[in-house]
Amino acid sequence: MNPPPYWKNAIIYLSDKDKIMAQLITTYRNESVTSYHNPFHTLVRAIIGQQISVKAADYIWRRLELNIPIFSP
Repeated sequence: MNPPPYWKNAIIYLSDKDKIMAQLITTYRNESVTSYHNPFHTLVRAIIGQQISVKAADYIWRRLELNIPIFSP
């Protein structure tokens, strides 16, 4: 897994701000999001991936890349 460069700062910040997040981060300490070299793209990919199957998420991502310039590689 290739976490984004801001990942360590993010988990420290979230742990300090929210007890429940701190527990989740401790429980799943080896988990992270995959960096897509753009924080917005990384967030959108994570949300799509959590909501639906990976195959469907990949299809939707390809559609976004083809139809919305901000998502183009």
